[in-house]
Formats: sequence, C-alpha cells, structure tokens
Amino acid sequence: MLTELGAYKLWGEDPERYWIFLRRIVPPVLRALCPSGGYGCERLPATGGAVIAANHFSGIDPPLIGIYSHRAVYYLTKIELLLV
Repeated sequence: MLTELGAYKLWGEDPERYWIFLRRIVPPVLRALCPSGGYGCERLPATGGAVIAANHFSGIDPPLIGIYSHRAVYYLTKIELLLV
C-alpha cells in the first residue's frame, strides 16, 4: 500500500534511507502497543543475504521483526494477505 501511495519516493526511492527514518518512529509506538522482546538478533549477519523465517502469531509480527533487525528488511508475502 505504501508503494502505491508513493511514500518511498520522499526518500529518493531508496529503501535504506526510508528504513532509517521509520526506525525512529515505529519502535516506540510498537513497544507501547505490544510489549515484546527479540532474541537471536545478534546472529543476523551485518552484510550479505539472510533469510528470516517467522511463525506468525498475529499481524503485528512483521513490524516487530523489523524493529529488532539492525538492517533493512525486505518482506516477501503472498498476495492474498494484502487483499482486503
């Protein structure tokens, strides 16, 4: 939805810059709404490819995965999950 709105264009279509901006806003909001904790974050490599696979308990899990990652996360999902 954000890509359709063009919000990423505000940062020159660079997801890394967009990620830096969102990391200042989203974590405090998510921690206030749903206190949580992340473990195993130190095993995420600093560079190169990685696959983060999660067993989702709710719809809030993908943003929570993003706030505990020290790098930008590119999500992959089924189209059926995005249709309302």
